[in-house]
Amino acid sequence: MFVYAIYLGDDVYYGSTGTDLAGRECRHNVRLRSCESNAPLYKKARELGITDLNLVMLYEGDDYLSVEHDLILNNECLNSNSVFYDRERYLRKHRENQKKYYYRKKAEKLSNTKL
Repeated sequence: MFVYAIYLGDDVYYGSTGTDLAGRECRHNVRLRSCESNAPLYKKARELGITDLNLVMLYEGDDYLSVEHDLILNNECLNSNSVFYDRERYLRKHRENQKKYYYRKKAEKLSNTKL
């Protein structure tokens, strides 16, 4: 269980994994090269012409989610979402996103109906 950083010029991305760093690095690089994700990490890497992301381990231990959470909240970074560190916070965010999706779809449906 690790916390890592990915440095892109002056910017940094903090992440964590419950598995090995090499596997996580591989998954990041697959997403970067596939061009399917427009997350800030991949967007910035493409802008800089970076084709291979390298993870730097910052912490190893059981409370890795807490460490990652603190890094994201207390530093300027590329992470678009802070860590969902407890279930209640995760569920609250999930419900908010579901409401946004529902209202967006409802608005699309209304704009597509003919009078």
